[in-house]
Formats: sequence, C-alpha cells, structure tokens
Amino acid sequence: MSEPSPAYRLNPGLRILRTGPQDFRLIDPYRGTHFEFHAEERFLLAMLERGEPWEVARAAYRNKFGRELDRREGEEFLAQLQLNHLLIDEQPLVVASAEPVALLKSPRLAIKGEAANILCDLLALFFGWLLHPLMLVVVVLLALMGGTLLVLHWHQGVADLAVLWHRFPTLPLFFGNYLQTVVLLNLPLALMYGMACRQFRGRVRNVAFTWGNWVLPTFSFATDTGDSLVFMEPRDRRAFVLVGLATPIALGSLYISLWVGSSRSSDAYQFWVLMVPSVLLVTLYQCNIFSPFAAAGWGLCLAVEDWNLRNRAIAETNAWLARRTSPEALTARERFWLRAYGLGDYLLRFGIDALMLFGGGTFVIACYGAHGFAIFLLLVLFWNRARLAPLWRLLGLSRSAPNPNRGNALAPVGAPAGPAKFDPATR
Repeated sequence: MSEPSPAYRLNPGLRILRTGPQDFRLIDPYRGTHFEFHAEERFLLAMLERGEPWEVARAAYRNKFGRELDRREGEEFLAQLQLNHLLIDEQPLVVASAEPVALLKSPRLAIKGEAANILCDLLALFFGWLLHPLMLVVVVLLALMGGTLLVLHWHQGVADLAVLWHRFPTLPLFFGNYLQTVVLLNLPLALMYGMACRQFRGRVRNVAFTWGNWVLPTFSFATDTGDSLVFMEPRDRRAFVLVGLATPIALGSLYISLWVGSSRSSDAYQFWVLMVPSVLLVTLYQCNIFSPFAAAGWGLCLAVEDWNLRNRAIAETNAWLARRTSPEALTARERFWLRAYGLGDYLLRFGIDALMLFGGGTFVIACYGAHGFAIFLLLVLFWNRARLAPLWRLLGLSRSAPNPNRGNALAPVGAPAGPAKFDPATR
C-alpha cells in the first residue's frame, strides 16, 4: 500500500480535553461522538493539527517516544480517524466501515426535544419510585414467582395455546399477539427508559413510534436517549442497563400470574396466555449481547468500557474477511475478540433471518398452501428490496442505489454514540 498522503488534516471544530495525566478525550460536536486516547495518540493528533507531513510526524514520534511508528500502524491510525469522520480527506483511504445504527434517524411520529423531556419528567415524578434500588428485590421475587408458575403450569399453557390455535384464524391471532406485545411490553419498556434517563440526569431526544423492514415489517415504540448513558455516574449506568432486563421480567411475571389466576369460565385467560411466549421472547432479546438495543449488549459495552464495540467489531470483521487493512491498530488478543464478536453477530442475524424466512414460509404453506407461500415470498422480496438491491444490480435487474436503512423489531431506545476506545498506533 502506498505511503499515506501528507494532506490529511483534522476537521475544524473538534475539541480535545485532558482527563488525566496521560489521558485525553476528543469530542466531535457535529456528530455527538467522543473518543478516549492517550499521550502518544495526542502527540500524533497535534502533528496533524499543525499540518506536518506524515514522514515528519513519524520522525518526531520516534524522537519523542523512542520507538519507530511503522507503516502499518500509521495506515491504521489514519484509517481509524477517517472511519470516525475526523479527517478532511483529499485522498481518501479505503476503510472497512460498519453498518449504520438500525434505529430510524428521523421518526415521523415522535414527541421530540423539550416535550419529550417534560413527559419523562412527569413519569419520573409519579413513578420514579420504581427505580429505587430496593425494587430490585421486588423484581427478583416476581421473577421467582413467575418462573415457578410457568414451570408448574407449562402443560396447561401449551393446551391453552392449542385451543386458541384452533379457535381463531392464524393471521388475526398473530397480529393480535404482536399488538399485545407492543402495547403491554414494548411501550412500558420505552417509557421506563425515558423515565430512567431523566431520573439519572440524562436528556431524552425523542419518544417515538417507529416502523421499518426486517425480514418482515416491524413497528415499535422507542425512546432515544442519545449519549446520556455515557455521561451518567457508574452506579446510574448500571441501574439504567438493568431497567432493560428487569422491566420485561417484572411485567412478564405479572402477566403469567394473571393467566394462571384467570377463570376458565371467561375468555380472560386466553388473552393473557398469548403474552407468555411474548414475555419469553422479549426477555431473551434483552439477553442478546450482539444487539445495540438490548440490555445485555449495553452491559457488555459497560463491562469493556467501549460504547462503540459493535461498530468496531463489524468494521474489523469486514476488513478481515475482505483482506483489507484493519481500521484500527490492535493487539492480537483484541483483534481475536473483535472478530469473534463480529462473526457471532453475523451468524446470529443470519440464523434469525433464516428462521423467520424458512420457518415463516413453512408455516404459510401449512396454513394457506402454495398460493399463500407465493404471496408471502413476493411480500418478503418487496419489504427487503433495499437490502437485496446489490443482488439485483449484480443480475442486471436494477441500477438504483441501495438504501441501507433498516428498522429493528421492538427496539426500545437509541444506542449511545460514544465514547469509543481510541487505540491506534500505541500498542
């Protein structure tokens, strides 16, 4: 690869703050991102700020720190800066980029800005006691109660679901259950996130009703807290992350209790038994470490102190699979775990998409025959036309540019924007 061009400059308006004797933070006010780095990276950034040619910067680096900055480290340092849109590029590098965040950037039905914060403040005023640390004990007790009832009445639940299966048409039953899940689980979770954000001195960007395309069309409520989680106190961060797991567990236990306690002489038990699989799926989703919207995903970012973990892992994995220069300078251990995380993310998404596509197709064939499957396949192709655009162009069927925007089912809150670990040429 050729020597990096000396024409690279840092974007104007970036702020660099000292946070410790050898620690710094670079803030991009235009994108709301910030990155942690150390003295050696700060020296290289200073050379770029002054407009020094790259060879001069490398020589100064060698004189100051007593070691050579080799060509690969320099390429990956510049690639990481460009990946995060921090450079003015006159001769851009080829950088492996991660996927865009799946949440809709401009939701059309949303309470935004001050109105959203006032709404969440009112919720915190009346229901803030739900976030008290002692409520964790209540959640544990509810989880034990709900789990015990589910184990003891498992066969009854299967029988009740079978009765519903034969009593109601399949599609109305499915969409009714999806609507139940959105209203009784997704909406309370989104409001809890907004309330927790304000309770822990964060700021809410919007509370929105979003929709988009997955393998099948999806819609959900979402609370965008921006990067508030990053600036919270460590204790508040942990509490905020626990909200995502505690809320569906507590609500699910209540719904299971209502199902078990409902009289079989009324239809109430049929309404509540439909919530049982929804509770299990939503709780399982919150345990997904690969999702940027799940509690477990945030918990992993909190544990490794890297809020840009998923994007970094996908960028590193893409570069590895395509045999391109890595966008970061990493140790062998870091490179291994980022690639493992990226491959795990791809495999999980492929598995879920395949299950929904082939499982849904098999289900439609069983219920509606070949004609129903043909309609299902056409609708899937239509819903995913943006994702399939590269295939159509490869086959010569389309020349339109792809639209990578992709909605996310039951995504409760926007992923925080930083801080990302900034580990270029200092390993």
